[in-house]
Amino acid sequence: MDPIEYERRRAFCETVKTMTRPECIEIARILRKHGATMSENRSGLFFDMTKIPGPVFEELLKFHEFVKKNSQELAKRDRLMDTLGHPAVSSSGSSSGSSSGSAGSQAKAPAHSSM
Repeated sequence: MDPIEYERRRAFCETVKTMTRPECIEIARILRKHGATMSENRSGLFFDMTKIPGPVFEELLKFHEFVKKNSQELAKRDRLMDTLGHPAVSSSGSSSGSSSGSAGSQAKAPAHSSM
């Protein structure tokens, strides 16, 4: 493996350490889908990044870019909602039940959900 590719993979390993549990579960799904050798215990999921084939590694990078872009979009949406003075609304549309006239009956949805 050339030094540039090794550095890309090392940097990705550092990124994985900061991912949320649902994101790590998706990484595991991608690896399992491609038959990568892994071990798992209470400390986490372990795999040899140097043995991951190039196309699988590219899929992992693509997933990371999706997560990063999604996170940026959610943060942008939250800032916009804060600017407008509205609480964050869940994608299921929590407008139902608001016609009862009770201002305290509507719960504020969390800005980011963790599966």
